Amino acid sequence: NSKVYLNSAEFGGGLLLTGGEFAEIDNSLIYSNQAGTDGGGISVNSDRTILKNSVIAKNRSGDGRYGPGILIENSFADTLLIMNSFITDNLRGNVDQHQIFRNSGQYKVYNSIIDWGWDTPPHTDQDNFIFPNGSEHFKDIANNDFSIEDLSPAIGAGLYNVPFAGKSVIVSPKDLYNNDRPSPQGSNPDIGAIENERSDNRNRLVKKDNTGDHTTIQSAINNAAKGDT
Repeated sequence: NSKVYLNSAEFGGGLLLTGGEFAEIDNSLIYSNQAGTDGGGISVNSDRTILKNSVIAKNRSGDGRYGPGILIENSFADTLLIMNSFITDNLRGNVDQHQIFRNSGQYKVYNSIIDWGWDTPPHTDQDNFIFPNGSEHFKDIANNDFSIEDLSPAIGAGLYNVPFAGKSVIVSPKDLYNNDRPSPQGSNPDIGAIENERSDNRNRLVKKDNTGDHTTIQSAINNAAKGDT
């Protein structure tokens, strides 16, 4: 349950994880950090690393360097688990090309929203991989508000538990701000560090006083997707 931001280092701008059997990052925001070389947000060199219900965003690696969001360097078959998390808007210098770079090892991704750019995830086990523009799901990423928009498909899109390195990894019952996860009870957890109070993103409201999701019925229809009510 942490915010890691506005840090800089030659290697691993936000966090450098090295040594030890397990490292775990949960309910955390890692943003606006900068590496002189590789690993703008996180550099992973621990035996096993778990990243769940977190946001890695707006970090930078050096010009032409690697892993502006995450750099993976350990050679284990199960090096990194990414679960219910956002990895988005991380830059190589000033260029949006890829988010994660793998020197060695493998990573498993479950129910996460990741911007890949030109790169694709090599040697990756994956389930329910989601690839849209991650920044569009936040209420105000420009001002570091990483709470989820009420109409985002990230609401209720997370998992309760997944297998990793011979164990079951379970979501925490509270979010970054100590709100219940999931919210409301009985729904599925959201993607990201901050739970939205909605159980899903389907309801689109139009109210006479213009306080709903849309100010006109036509606007709601124009923005509707399959399954909306």
